[in-house]
Amino acid sequence: RLRVAAADSRVRLLVSLGRESEALTTATETASTFSDNALARLVVSDFYSYMSRPEDALREAQAAVGILKDHASEDGLDALVVAETLSKLRDWEGAADLLADVGDVRHDSAPLRLRVHALLNSGRRQELRQLLGNMPQEVIESPPYSRVAAWLFRLSGDYPQARSYLETYIR
Repeated sequence: RLRVAAADSRVRLLVSLGRESEALTTATETASTFSDNALARLVVSDFYSYMSRPEDALREAQAAVGILKDHASEDGLDALVVAETLSKLRDWEGAADLLADVGDVRHDSAPLRLRVHALLNSGRRQELRQLLGNMPQEVIESPPYSRVAAWLFRLSGDYPQARSYLETYIR
């Protein structure tokens, strides 16, 4: 992971210096050297993002998803990083799918927030409703979740519940 992170930093530096061809070479060599590492594929995705080529960046991030499926990390960190990249590239479905195993809803966390955000933006309202329903009241009343709950209840026509969550959010 450290070598891949260092390569990503090098790519970012080379792009900022205007040395795009070297940056691309570094990115593709990293992906080739660590072909079973999803984060190495994200180095190439990041290069394309820096170069304002979102379609290519998304293609590379989706290739990282394929690597994840073949070489899943036990701690889930790789999946979280790939899901964050997919979210930045507006692939909400892909991010939501990767985060489907985020089961700890008892505590606010970055993966839980990202999952809620991905479900919200992918239009998967039923899944989002179930996820919010599984949260303890103290978690759902925190700002990121109370705002989403207010929006969800407003869409379903339950205006009193929507207002209640909106007031909680405002507080």
